Amino acid sequence: MKNKPIKAFTLIEILVWVAIMWIIALSTSSLNFSRLTQNERLNVETVKITNILQEIKNDSLIGRWLWINAIVPDAWRIDISKTASGTIQTFYSIDNQVSWISHDVSWKSMSNIYISDLQCAPLTGAVKNITGTARIILNGANMKLTAPWCIAQTDKNLLIKIKSINNEKNIKIYSLSSVIEIN
Repeated sequence: MKNKPIKAFTLIEILVWVAIMWIIALSTSSLNFSRLTQNERLNVETVKITNILQEIKNDSLIGRWLWINAIVPDAWRIDISKTASGTIQTFYSIDNQVSWISHDVSWKSMSNIYISDLQCAPLTGAVKNITGTARIILNGANMKLTAPWCIAQTDKNLLIKIKSINNEKNIKIYSLSSVIEIN
């Protein structure tokens, strides 16, 4: 009875194969932002903004605590501004909204994609343009919209218009139901 030699790959051959597969995977799966069309960029930025709004809303709903000394914020704030083509900043409060601490979740407009309009709208009636900063304050399940020209008792919806060179997306936030939708 003859012993047949075992045919197998050597360690070096396996490592070379893994390295080649890793290089192929990186080259095909990486998102090259410069190759995207303007509409695709607008879609990516709209989803980023919606994710920020959704994340802060969820943190407020579940009472998420921060990793810093196990702090549980009593309220969250989102500031949305058209200045400098648009920024979104988030804050939290631990002292009943007396002072606000900057949170690390934010968005800043990029070239050719910016916040073109902020509007507040009542449940029925005319839409009003916001000239300064729109502010959303979240306290648990409660959402309150405050902004210049907006009346907290009647204006219950916030419309954020994000624009690129030839397209526009709308994000609508309903403060009564806390629903965030993209049009």
